[in-house]
Amino acid sequence: MILFLITTVLLYSVECQVKPSPIASRYNCFGNFTYFSRGFIENYCSPAHPNSNSEDPGCFCPKNMAITPDNTCVNIRDCPRTTNKPPTTKTPIKPICTISNEIEDRCGDVCEHTCQNKDENFYCGRKCGAIQCVCNYDKGFVRDDYGQCVLREQCDSSPGPIPVCPQKNEIFDQCGNNCERTCETAYLRNLCIKKCGDPSCSCDFDHGFVRNKKGICIPIEYCS
Repeated sequence: MILFLITTVLLYSVECQVKPSPIASRYNCFGNFTYFSRGFIENYCSPAHPNSNSEDPGCFCPKNMAITPDNTCVNIRDCPRTTNKPPTTKTPIKPICTISNEIEDRCGDVCEHTCQNKDENFYCGRKCGAIQCVCNYDKGFVRDDYGQCVLREQCDSSPGPIPVCPQKNEIFDQCGNNCERTCETAYLRNLCIKKCGDPSCSCDFDHGFVRNKKGICIPIEYCS
């Protein structure tokens, strides 16, 4: 009977073990940094550093510890001693995010979501690095091909990169090359009524280039 009770208690304790949060598994906190489902005001060893406050989940330095100038989490009593001598040069402690919908991330942009990996199941084996600015994925923003933070649903509607024309002195024209200038039509005042066709490359006439009989874009003065 006693053996049965011990076995039952052991099985119950195994079943009651708390399973790790699927969100916590996305973070690989380094050193003494610990995952918290909700942020709080962190302590810094340097009094000149403003305390950070974030309510988003992530890796944080526990409340009885502090962050050193080299971005490690130590016991408050182990903070390096500082002198009252003012620094000769001022260096930014952390980046200033200037792009709309960017936030600071202590683990850098190693795992930043983009329009190419915007799915929520994206996982890259997160490893913390230097503090950098990233798009606020928790609010639905990812990085597009132009470096801006856009909503995930805007990725498919954002314009793609401008094609690169194969020849020198060519430019890409969304309206095609129906009215492209050549050596024969370079000086005609009314070449044609411009009507958009299929996008294509044409000689950069605004900068003095026209197409010769060999199909090459040359300066107008080189036409013979």
